[in-house]
Amino acid sequence: MLISFSKIIGNSSKNNAVIILVLSKTDHLINLLSFLHMYKSLS
Repeated sequence: MLISFSKIIGNSSKNNAVIILVLSKTDHLINLLSFLHMYKSLS
């Protein structure tokens, strides 16, 4: 999962952020925290 997240974020921008938000609902806490961490890294 985390590898997929880093690849998605590395590949592009806002559209992929939406995809990550959708995926985060699957494993809510873990994926959401991963998204927030990587999103902060982008900023």
